[in-house]
Amino acid sequence: AAVARALCEVGDHRRAAEVVELLDRPAPDAEPDRSVLDAARSCLRGVVALAAGRPPDAVAALDAAYAAAPGELACAFAFAAALEATGDPASLERAASLYQRVAMTDPSWVAATAGLARTLADLGRPVDAARVLATVPTGHPLRAEALTLALRALNAAGTYDERAVAVAVDHLRSVRADARGAAEAELAVELYSGALAAVQRGQQVGPAVGDVPASVPDLAAATEGALLELADVTSNRDRRHALLDAAART
Repeated sequence: AAVARALCEVGDHRRAAEVVELLDRPAPDAEPDRSVLDAARSCLRGVVALAAGRPPDAVAALDAAYAAAPGELACAFAFAAALEATGDPASLERAASLYQRVAMTDPSWVAATAGLARTLADLGRPVDAARVLATVPTGHPLRAEALTLALRALNAAGTYDERAVAVAVDHLRSVRADARGAAEAELAVELYSGALAAVQRGQQVGPAVGDVPASVPDLAAATEGALLELADVTSNRDRRHALLDAAART
């Protein structure tokens, strides 16, 4: 299994498929575990098909594997990813259900939380997607990135959610100024630029966003400051220049 996954990661899907079929070779002690081997083989076939860009084949294989081993979280996650890759609304609904099951069983599995948020956003539920991302545990190393994705989903949909914003504000307040890095700067950009856009659309965002009054001039100044802060910690020259240009236009 590890070899097949490694081959998928380097793009050698043909050899990965050949490795998976090695599980079919007869062995004297294999028969008692035939159902386990069948499920494992189906799961790996699905993973290889998904990596090779064949979502329908992946769904077929992983559906069989999940039916044989519904308690296996790795299989449930892979099945959800295959269903998501089809883009079909009914499949997205089922993918969301599987991602939710994995995320609830193991809250530290942030990839499942992110998958659930993506499918909810694709289903036209950006607020639900943002609130899911806001559940990434406090102290998790990807907490800031998850909150950034939450606000980005809202901003892309032209939606403002005070609950998600409050969680982002609390996170930024919890990080000392001298400990803030690119992740916090990115979050601040999404926070203030999203609030600024909401005010400009005529939406109500409350009297303030964190410590910043909810007026266009104040939010514009906060957005500019966040962009400059992000530029300061960005090593890529082209992106740094783009951020500085964005700050100058704000």
